[in-house]
Amino acid sequence: MRIKHIAIEGFKSYARLEVGEDEFHPHVNVIVGRNGSGKSNLFDAIRFVLSEPLSSLRAEERRQLLWESSGDRVMSAYVEIVFDNEDGRIPVASAKDSTDVVLKRHLGLQKDEYYINNKHVTKQEVVDLLESAGFSRSNPFYIVQQGKVNALAMMKPKQRLELLKEVAGTKVYEQKKEEAMKLIENANHHRTQSEELLEYIGDRLEELEEERDELKEFMKVDRRKRAVEYTIYEAQLNDASTKLQRIEELQKNESAESSRIFALAAEAHDRVKDAEREIKSCSNEARVLRVDKEQAEEERKELMGKKAKLELELQDLRVRAQRREEEASSQEVLDELESRIAHTEVELEQASSTFSDIEQRERQVSVRIREAEVVLSSIYAKLGRSAQYKSKTQRDKALRVELSEIAKQAETKAQQVERTKSQLQDAEQLIEKLEGELEEHETARAQALEEREGLIKQITALKSRRDTLSTSRKEYWRSDADTDEGMRKLREELHQFQRALNSTLSKATSTGVNSVSQLVAQHGIEGVHGPLINLFSCQEGFMAAVEVIGGNRLFHIVTDTHTTAARLASLLERDPDSGRVSFLPLDKISGHAHPPTGGAEATPLIDLLEFRPMYRPAMEHIFGSTLLCRTLETAMVMARTQNVDCVTPHGDKVNAKCALTGGSFETRDSRLALMQKIRDRQVEIDKASDDANKVHEQVEEINTQINEVLVELQKKSTQVQARSATMEQIMIDIRHKQSVIRSERETVQHLRKTLYELEAALSKLQDTQNALEEEMGTELHSQLEEQEQQTLEATSSELATLRDELSVCTRERAEAEAKKKELEYLLNTNLYRQRDEAQDSATRGSSLSNMQQRLEQLEEEHRTTSEGAHEVLERLEGIKNQIERCTTKEEELSMQLDDLKQAEYKQKQAIQKENSAMEKLLNKRSLLLQQKEDSTRKIRELGAVPTEHEKYQGKPMKELLRILQRTTAELKKYPNINKKALTQFDRFTSQRDDQIRRSEELEESNAALMQLIATLDQRKDEAIERTFKGVAKEFNAIFSELVPQGRANVVMKMRPAQGDDDHTIRRYSGVQIKAAFKAGEEPHRIEQLSGGEKTLVAIALIFAIQRCDPAPFYLFDEIDSALDPNHREAVARLIASQKEAQFILSTFKPELVKQADQAYHVTMVNRRSEQRLVDVRDALDIIEAGQEDVGPSADVGPDADQ
Repeated sequence: MRIKHIAIEGFKSYARLEVGEDEFHPHVNVIVGRNGSGKSNLFDAIRFVLSEPLSSLRAEERRQLLWESSGDRVMSAYVEIVFDNEDGRIPVASAKDSTDVVLKRHLGLQKDEYYINNKHVTKQEVVDLLESAGFSRSNPFYIVQQGKVNALAMMKPKQRLELLKEVAGTKVYEQKKEEAMKLIENANHHRTQSEELLEYIGDRLEELEEERDELKEFMKVDRRKRAVEYTIYEAQLNDASTKLQRIEELQKNESAESSRIFALAAEAHDRVKDAEREIKSCSNEARVLRVDKEQAEEERKELMGKKAKLELELQDLRVRAQRREEEASSQEVLDELESRIAHTEVELEQASSTFSDIEQRERQVSVRIREAEVVLSSIYAKLGRSAQYKSKTQRDKALRVELSEIAKQAETKAQQVERTKSQLQDAEQLIEKLEGELEEHETARAQALEEREGLIKQITALKSRRDTLSTSRKEYWRSDADTDEGMRKLREELHQFQRALNSTLSKATSTGVNSVSQLVAQHGIEGVHGPLINLFSCQEGFMAAVEVIGGNRLFHIVTDTHTTAARLASLLERDPDSGRVSFLPLDKISGHAHPPTGGAEATPLIDLLEFRPMYRPAMEHIFGSTLLCRTLETAMVMARTQNVDCVTPHGDKVNAKCALTGGSFETRDSRLALMQKIRDRQVEIDKASDDANKVHEQVEEINTQINEVLVELQKKSTQVQARSATMEQIMIDIRHKQSVIRSERETVQHLRKTLYELEAALSKLQDTQNALEEEMGTELHSQLEEQEQQTLEATSSELATLRDELSVCTRERAEAEAKKKELEYLLNTNLYRQRDEAQDSATRGSSLSNMQQRLEQLEEEHRTTSEGAHEVLERLEGIKNQIERCTTKEEELSMQLDDLKQAEYKQKQAIQKENSAMEKLLNKRSLLLQQKEDSTRKIRELGAVPTEHEKYQGKPMKELLRILQRTTAELKKYPNINKKALTQFDRFTSQRDDQIRRSEELEESNAALMQLIATLDQRKDEAIERTFKGVAKEFNAIFSELVPQGRANVVMKMRPAQGDDDHTIRRYSGVQIKAAFKAGEEPHRIEQLSGGEKTLVAIALIFAIQRCDPAPFYLFDEIDSALDPNHREAVARLIASQKEAQFILSTFKPELVKQADQAYHVTMVNRRSEQRLVDVRDALDIIEAGQEDVGPSADVGPDADQ
């Protein structure tokens, strides 16, 4: 076994280190490096894993072990040692195809963990493992850190003796001896306690013997007392039973009276409800009549409005017909308008001509102005360039750039001129085309007018058919409104019953049931059948019994499977406001077995329910174990004899323990009754809905016919509208084309103007280009030439004259343009529009015959509307009379209702009185039941009844009480009687025998322990003597190897024997070492030797101890620092000669390095220790260089690396 590899991270000065990546050598490994480089920290890292003293660390000690960089300290560290376990010395399984064992310790500020082969283990497991591998805790000298050799050399004899004891393993014997002494001490303590207890038991047995005799007398009197008590309790039990029978008779009578009063109250309540329903019916009828009245008034208002509208339309139609007759002469107006339009168009043509002339003259002046401006601009530009450029070449270069830009602009303008010419040609062709289309539109307009006249006649007949069908539909609508009102009343009653049902539930239950319904609808959950109350029905006479048994369980939700129930429960839990509900999964619940029947007097309650077979498990679960009994007496008997729950038709419940609940049940507030009413109203609503659907079908049929008429009417109207639209579109097209023609003519004028401006701009660019080309190549002068100066003055004068002339032209053009626009406005907005209206009037004049037919139709419709309005008025008067009758009847019923409510109030008072009486009986019954139960319990507590109780039977209660009092007084003579004296006497006798036996066992145990202590002392003596002899022998041999001319021995110092002390180890006082380093020299004690000699003696002792208890490897940290060269060579030869062990050494001296098989160099860089494998020769050079840097007087003490 040896160390192959060491990995360190975050420990002391090692941020990260992999030592022995090529494996440590199996024999001698030497580590060299400067002081402070971290050599000793490497040994500390190995001790950190293997040494027990470092196994328990405080938080501050852990922090000191962590590597600290220039910044923050690391938070954790680990040291990992890989052992070659080829010899199997470590008893742990290795990985497949490997003999390595990895031991790792991971340290943090809050944790300290061990791992073996990456498996987490405890600290004790590591200690035990190392012990089994030969790393004895009693011999810690396989790791020798700095200062340990010096400490061993400076030990006193007594300390060396303790060290020898530790090496000999005497601690084991001492620990076992201490344990034996503790056992002896405990045994002596137990023996003392046993003696005290035996003394106490003896005294106690004497007392108990007297108490036993006294107890026998007490038990005799107590038997007589219990016999009297039994007789008294039996009499009380019989009396309570008799009174209970009488109370049950009274309950029977009260129950019958309660039933009678409840029947009267229910009858009064029903009469009140009937009166309220009748009042509500009258009120609803009056409301319906008022609605009918409003509808009739609305219908009358509609008919009167229609009548008024028809009258106005007739009046308007007559006026229009008369006007149409007058419009027959509209052609003359049209001719006059045509004449005015022609005259105005001539004036417009003249004005346009004048405007064109002036505009042409204005353009000519503008052209001349631009030419003059070009001349001036070129002269000024030339003058500017004379000042701008220093040479002709520079100017010509700039002119060429400008000419290139002008050429591009000229090309763009030329393209625009071509595009404008093309647009002008397209506009002129479009005007010619539009004028041809105008003639075609005039022909189409005349044809559409003729077709429209025929369609108007067909529309008149269809409107008459539509009015007839509408009248029939109104009758059906009236019937449908009556049906809707009836359904509304039924729904109100349904909602009222539902609210009443919800009011009987807690808010959480009501909310839960509603939430389940919403979740089922929202998520489409199948297999949910709803509340149990919805799944069965029963006769009205059994509702009270069913509801008392069902209770709130009637609203448990029934589901197919528990999975469905769990899903709903999960959805409900997501919303804290979803209420509370319970589920009955049919696949999980089990029904109760039916109780036996009691003939005609008792029937299983479940047999009286009607439900689907699939719901039987739920019904049996709730109602399966209950009997319905005719009377309360039968219920009491069945509950007592058959041990089942029973219930009466009135809701009185007797459970299996004969406890009675109930006494009153408001049938009108019954949940089942409310549910039955809800079902009935739902059936009525469905029937009314069917009737309403039939009426709707009739209305739909009429609607279909009306729709067919309307469709046809719409068709014809659409056709008329289409013809009219066609005519209007033709007119619009005509006007549009006329407008487009006018617009295109304006566009032509605009394009001509644009073309002129583009050509002028192009000309200007060409003039500028010519001027610049002429300037190219001319001399560059700083002043204008005389000719240029004259041209400048003449052009400036001409430009001023042209601008004045342009102002005159602009004013004249504005005047001509205003006159032209005035004539255009007159034509476009006045004369053309009047001509269009005159043409429309001429067109409308052709439909005069149709207008006369429409006039006749409107007169007939007016007559029909007047008759309908009269009928509605008569019906309205009848509705008013019916409303008055309903109001009178409602007032009479309200007076009757007050009387009925007063009677109902009296019945309620009677019910309260009856309930109070019944409650008193129940209280008395409860007291008697409690008394009966107490008597039964007391009899039971008496236990076995003495036989002498029979002589007290038949005696009066007063005499029995006197006897009981006398007997109780006799028992008081024994105030401190020990009722357990007999038992205690037997128990104490048994305890005395046990204690005597235990005392004997303690004596035997004590003798055995004393013999064990003697054996341990003897073995300890043998171990110390054996170890001393082995160490002394090896020490002499090793010292002879180290100092061939010298001699040394180890002497055990003894102290004189005292008395009978025969234990050898107790007489040892210390271990003395004597040595002589020269031949013939007298040996000196180690205290008298020099420092180097002491060190050599200490090293020899360490090797002697190691040979007596060898380890697989050794770690020596600078053990040769205080030796002279000769002694270092001797130590090195000694180490090299031990081929069976692995050595890892650190040194500053070359002697050990020369004997090394492998060397490592440790350096410190940026506060980080680093280690690398080096050749032995390189290691010697490093040591030589280090000695030169340090000097002969350098201090390389044991704490150099810390």
